[in-house]
Amino acid sequence: MKHVFIINPKSNSEAFTEKFRHKIEELCVNRGLEFEIKSTAKNLDAENFARQAAEKGDAVRVYACGGDGTVNEVVNGIFGFKNAELAVIPIGTGNDFIRTFGDIKKFFDIETVIDSEARPIDAIKINDRICINIANIGFDTAVVQRVEKLRKKRFVPKAVSYHLGVAICLIKFPKETLKIKFDDGEEQNEKFLLTLFANAQYYGGGYRSASPAKVDDGMMDVITVKNVSRRVFVSNVSAYQKGTIIGTPAGDKILKHRLCRRAVLTKETPFTVCYDGEMLPTTRAEIECMPKSIRFVIPNTVDVTALSCFSVERENAVK
Repeated sequence: MKHVFIINPKSNSEAFTEKFRHKIEELCVNRGLEFEIKSTAKNLDAENFARQAAEKGDAVRVYACGGDGTVNEVVNGIFGFKNAELAVIPIGTGNDFIRTFGDIKKFFDIETVIDSEARPIDAIKINDRICINIANIGFDTAVVQRVEKLRKKRFVPKAVSYHLGVAICLIKFPKETLKIKFDDGEEQNEKFLLTLFANAQYYGGGYRSASPAKVDDGMMDVITVKNVSRRVFVSNVSAYQKGTIIGTPAGDKILKHRLCRRAVLTKETPFTVCYDGEMLPTTRAEIECMPKSIRFVIPNTVDVTALSCFSVERENAVK
């Protein structure tokens, strides 16, 4: 198997990136591995590098070395290639996808990741793009857009940019009116504070908003937060962040949680879908779970049986 490491140098400092690259080279050479290291310079480089590696047809493991954006590009590059596996070395700032699988520090152990096995997990297709983590619309999308602007400002520390983005959006309090048609025929046509379709559990720099989500059950967890007031939202945001609100009396009042395999979102005017932190402006979003379509490497030091994100099946999920 060939090992292709795709490094996003913008994910960390120049000194760290150089040291990280040297560590990979030394490790792979000492072990006699067939490997290649690529560094991204512009948008979609990671996707193109990953696709080029997968298109050769030989067994390949592609390592997304960066944050959630790098992971998303690599996923879009290898999607549909059965010979390709996804591995993640989370050297970025957010790393929300990896949080679902427990201690992210275990994913920094490059040698362990190399020695570990891949297992199939789901992905989400949104029109012609692939999402590995969470797709969201509404308040959260506005926050991500605001955070991107804040991170370009030198005086705003990256560690606080998301929370500052939330604070600013709480003042503006954007909402979105959408028509959602689910695969079982149910329709929702109303104003939402936010809507999300989840494969994994975390987004937004540590918000475990989709705590029930399973990455291998062939289903998407859909959470729609109602058109609640700012006061109600603020009073419940802590529980929403911790992932403890779903299924509680307080949660039942402000949101709806359901499962689906497919859904269509429409609006007469353009809206934006944020998927793994990337933006997709559209007036129609066809969203579909792609069961076990990505072979994902989990370090063998992770006790998979102790994780809540895996499930053999969800009984009676869809009748």
